[in-house]
Amino acid sequence: ILELSVVAQPAWIGRKSVVFMSVMYDGVFASHRLTQACILGHRVCTTGGGYIIDMNFGGPVRVLKDGVPADPGTNFLGACLGHDVVMGTGIWIQAGREIPNGTFMIRDPSEVLSRIPDEIEPGKPMVFRNGTLVPLD
Repeated sequence: ILELSVVAQPAWIGRKSVVFMSVMYDGVFASHRLTQACILGHRVCTTGGGYIIDMNFGGPVRVLKDGVPADPGTNFLGACLGHDVVMGTGIWIQAGREIPNGTFMIRDPSEVLSRIPDEIEPGKPMVFRNGTLVPLD
């Protein structure tokens, strides 16, 4: 879904993704669930499972102006992802943040299930710790 936005061509918006009140430069591939009140620079890539938070319920969003925290006068504002930014799955970005050009963000590998033991007791609750599936204590 694309509403009230400016999108350069070529750009790709993932299936079941929403772009609202945003600007997307050329070469963007946006596949996270919601891009709202954001700017995505040239060749930005976002993946499913990531979120750009666009609201601060406790007061105005804080942004940097000339390196100093500033009040933009609103509690509703997305983020600005610079050119060539890659936002991997599981990344959450706070409202009003500016991600520098060329930043490549991935989730901490210890927060991703990667090791599964050979023997798992059926019906026993399991959790993962440091990337390993273990029985719930």
